[in-house]
Amino acid sequence: MRQTFALFWPGRVAWSAFVRGSDTSLSAWWFGVGCVAGAALVGAVLFIGGANALLAVKGTHVSPEMKDLSSQLHLLLKTSPWWLTWGLITVLPAVCEELLFRGWVQSAFLGKRPSRQRMIAAVVAQAAVFALFHLIPERMPQTFVLVLGWLVLTTRSLLPAIACHLAHNSMPLLLYKMID
Repeated sequence: MRQTFALFWPGRVAWSAFVRGSDTSLSAWWFGVGCVAGAALVGAVLFIGGANALLAVKGTHVSPEMKDLSSQLHLLLKTSPWWLTWGLITVLPAVCEELLFRGWVQSAFLGKRPSRQRMIAAVVAQAAVFALFHLIPERMPQTFVLVLGWLVLTTRSLLPAIACHLAHNSMPLLLYKMID
């Protein structure tokens, strides 16, 4: 179970793989901090890049589903405390979706003895399932990202993927607060 969900600090295992034979706990801890912080930065950049690409391709025309989601988000932001909105929009989905898609689905595709081909197939398959889970057409290309699966394989932890997902989901709230 622990290996499937990989909810431990990414530093020790990733640092040992990065620097062969070296396992100093302080260096490994800082390496883990770098993994989580870097993943959060990647999540923010993915949101902004995806939004810019969407604007470049589709302009300001959005689907009815996206309009409905936007109006629900706007209503939630206006009527609820910020911490509740942030928790419901960012923290809860980031943790639950990473546990499900990168923790369980990707692990299922990997199996007990993953080969290089199986790792590639697992990352692509979980990304496809994750994109299909997000049924809004504008969000599908942005959610078919291989970065999160790769992060989990590389660090052997879900925490960087959760940080990336959390930062990605936080961006619309931050942008909304900046223009409000």
